[in-house]
Amino acid sequence: METKKLKFDILGNAKDSLSQAVSHLIEKKALDESSHKRVILNLAHAVELFLKERLYRIHPAFIWKDIDRYPSNTAITINTDGALNRLRKLGGVKISEKMEKTIAALRKARNSIEHYIFEIEEKESKAIIGGTLAFIFDFTENHLGINLISEFKNDNQWAPLLKLHFEFKQELAQIMEGRLKNKPARYCPNCGELTFDIQQLGCILCGHTEGEVECDICHRTVWESEAQGIEIFGEDDKGRDISAGIAICNECGGSPEPDFDPYEF
Repeated sequence: METKKLKFDILGNAKDSLSQAVSHLIEKKALDESSHKRVILNLAHAVELFLKERLYRIHPAFIWKDIDRYPSNTAITINTDGALNRLRKLGGVKISEKMEKTIAALRKARNSIEHYIFEIEEKESKAIIGGTLAFIFDFTENHLGINLISEFKNDNQWAPLLKLHFEFKQELAQIMEGRLKNKPARYCPNCGELTFDIQQLGCILCGHTEGEVECDICHRTVWESEAQGIEIFGEDDKGRDISAGIAICNECGGSPEPDFDPYEF
């Protein structure tokens, strides 16, 4: 009987651990001690492998602690700190001080789970989880060319993840705001963050898309969802029935009939 061979490459292994962490966050909603432990372990594993994947793309030997042992399957590979160090020196990869502190806190929590007593404040654990998730989605897009956000949107996991994990949403929102620093942006009417790209008419954080309209009464520019279209009927100078549509924002919705001729537009 032929046995089935199971195999994960580095990237597939990392994505699988990330997927398990996200699925657990969404399914559990309110995390207990066991859930915090499980998510931290999965995220620590994912981070280490995503870093190794970037090193592997520079040269496969760089993921071995002793490069001369490449390609031995029994030799030890580098840990997260080693991967970060080599990426800086050999790959020119720059990671912010804030993110490095998050990764260090993640490793500390992971080590206590694996080797000692796992004891952590719930607020700190949520901050580590949120910061780590934000790092993963940013790192994989910038340094691996992988849009994991799109993948999770396709699986309908993105919206509930943003909704359920406030710390993650806030951390990633700051990163996304930085990407729009030199572009026209507005606060998204869906997620409330300053991550709506005016040029693309879409939020780069939550994915919400919506256009803008000008109110025909106050002439303010508002979101389509903040206005209503009204049909005005009348007659032309020859007594023929005609109609015209105007847009009125919600604030002007209770105002009297506009004192202008809609047919002048």
